[in-house]
Amino acid sequence: MAFSSKLQASTTSSSADALRSLGVLDRQPPLRVLDQLHDQGISLDLRDCRNLGDEAVKALCYLPKLQVLLLDGTDTSNLGLSYLGHGNCPLVSLSLRGCKRITANDISSLFGGSVNLSLQVLDLSRLPNLTDDGILLLAKSRTPIIELRIRECPDIGDTSVMALASMQIEGRSPGSSLYVLDMYECGGITPLSFRWFKKPYFPRLR
Repeated sequence: MAFSSKLQASTTSSSADALRSLGVLDRQPPLRVLDQLHDQGISLDLRDCRNLGDEAVKALCYLPKLQVLLLDGTDTSNLGLSYLGHGNCPLVSLSLRGCKRITANDISSLFGGSVNLSLQVLDLSRLPNLTDDGILLLAKSRTPIIELRIRECPDIGDTSVMALASMQIEGRSPGSSLYVLDMYECGGITPLSFRWFKKPYFPRLR
């Protein structure tokens, strides 16, 4: 399946060749181009490609108009996050749900480059090794996240809520930038955190 016709031919060729050499284009379920986003970018669904690892993620970084990337359940690790963070793709939405190799310390690799200027939607659900330390790193990066999902993370607790509540983006009005915060069945949440879910800490939550 071809990538978006909006991509430059040379970029498309090099990325496709790199993925094909890794066997990604031959795996089931196959690589799928989901949608063109207002004629400005593309979305790739790689969910359940369980053998897809860091070298394949590196190949995706050649796509200069990749805006939405779903890597749920893949073999991505810290190295893959570093490739994404320092790559050329202006990611707006990234899902890492169920990527079991990712740890709390790996989060900083994702936000070490230009992606922290573009990323708005992030799914870190079902990461067994994600802790409050990882959310603290996210808050420290001041990435303008508007939707954050960290469902079913047993080691996420009140500290994460407080960190997100105090996260402010430079040049914006006070309070967290989050419109959506999904913390369903996070194991460390207690009633103590409830007082933070209000203005001025989360003025935009829906």
